[in-house]
Amino acid sequence: MDGFPRKRKINVRKDGVLCSTQDKLCFILSYLKNNTLQETHASNWGMKQPQCNLWIHFLLQRLYVTLDGMQLVPSEDSESLMKLLETLQKLYLDGTERSIQRPLHKEEQKRHYSGKKNAYCEA
Repeated sequence: MDGFPRKRKINVRKDGVLCSTQDKLCFILSYLKNNTLQETHASNWGMKQPQCNLWIHFLLQRLYVTLDGMQLVPSEDSESLMKLLETLQKLYLDGTERSIQRPLHKEEQKRHYSGKKNAYCEA
């Protein structure tokens, strides 16, 4: 009982796909970014869907714990987001215009029109 915790040698399996930490991070971030089916994601990484499912659940938990420790967990409500935004000096947004179904009424069309297509930009 008074001994030391066992230190196990890290063994990389011969058939292992996610051997390094970088591979694991790339695996889970690409899954979150692309939002693919597990079957598709598994085939992209050369594994079966059940193995992909296990890795996703394991790595999502690890990613959340890591982000929580760094205090980088996304806000879950608008009040905490507003408090966070007030403390920031710079904010970088990656925004894209999303297409919507064109409204039938003229006033609704004006409200949703961004003006982007006819915008003139001088270089």
